[in-house]
Amino acid sequence: MRSPQHELTEENGCYRVRISLPELKRAAEIQLNLAPLQLHLIAEESRYELCVTLPDPVRDQEGKAKFDKKARVLTVTLPLESSPASSITSPANHGSTEALDQDGTSDSWKQQQATAAYKQLDEARTAREVAEAKCTAALEQAASAAREVAEKEASLQAAAKKVTDCRAAEAEALAQARTATARLSQAEAEAAALQETLTASQGFAAVARDATSQAEGALAAAVAAERQAQQQVAALPGKSSNSSEKPTPAAPAPAAPAPAAP
Repeated sequence: MRSPQHELTEENGCYRVRISLPELKRAAEIQLNLAPLQLHLIAEESRYELCVTLPDPVRDQEGKAKFDKKARVLTVTLPLESSPASSITSPANHGSTEALDQDGTSDSWKQQQATAAYKQLDEARTAREVAEAKCTAALEQAASAAREVAEKEASLQAAAKKVTDCRAAEAEALAQARTATARLSQAEAEAAALQETLTASQGFAAVARDATSQAEGALAAAVAAERQAQQQVAALPGKSSNSSEKPTPAAPAPAAPAPAAP
């Protein structure tokens, strides 16, 4: 146990004992015992104990005690035996105080403590309601955020599907482009082969035209020779100019073959 600081003064025919209790947990734990020549205080929970011997006897049954909650000071007023009863005055009180009886368990303390407890209960209920409102708002925000996340996930999945489809279409287009390129190369090769064939055919056509021209020249020469021979035969003696025999007409020249298409 520890002894608290205290001060004993005499004012207006009374002893006033001011006891400092800075670490007092609650006023209800104070046990105050008064005797004509002694004041004894004990607060077991806060581990305070004080015993003060008074210089002169006091009327201990008329003692009063008030506790200043702000200053954490207990003031005990004890009227002297030699002073008249009317000289007892209350100590100055500038803060929130609470009267004690001799055993430190007055009804006023209990009532004030109950009032404070109810006030704390109301404050706790208000704080709980505020906390519940905040919690509800937070849950609503969380639900809204979850919905937004779900929507964004759905949008992301749709975008991913589009990317996959685009990649598949790109791969298909590349395959088709490769196939078209192969076909184009094949067509170019075939066109080159046809060009070579056409060139050769044009050469053959030129040779055929030359041969046809030569054959037509030879045929014309043969027809001319035949006519000349017929004229010579007609000029031979013994042949009548009015002979009923007529010369055999020359065979018509064969038609020239059509030129090859370019």
